[in-house]
Amino acid sequence: CSRFLFVLQTGGFDKILCYGIEGERVGNIFFAGEHTSLDYQGWMEGGCKSGEVAAIQILEDLGLAPTAEALRVQLSVKKRNQEGRRRFPKGGKTRK
Repeated sequence: CSRFLFVLQTGGFDKILCYGIEGERVGNIFFAGEHTSLDYQGWMEGGCKSGEVAAIQILEDLGLAPTAEALRVQLSVKKRNQEGRRRFPKGGKTRK
């Protein structure tokens, strides 16, 4: 994370948090993957969710707002249908 490295080089901070910056868009470059997920970092679920968010942002940038909204609605319905289901394997760690 370049902001983190810059602050380390210039000094002046006792505690520096870089959490969440991994998924920030840079120009026309979009980042997705489990490492960009705040809720499911390190899990397949995080990769899928961050990919869906990036896809919606790209569609909106291309001027395809109706398609992006349709995808957003589809994901909302999918989420509602999955609520209450197990998200992690039995015995695996859980996150909230």
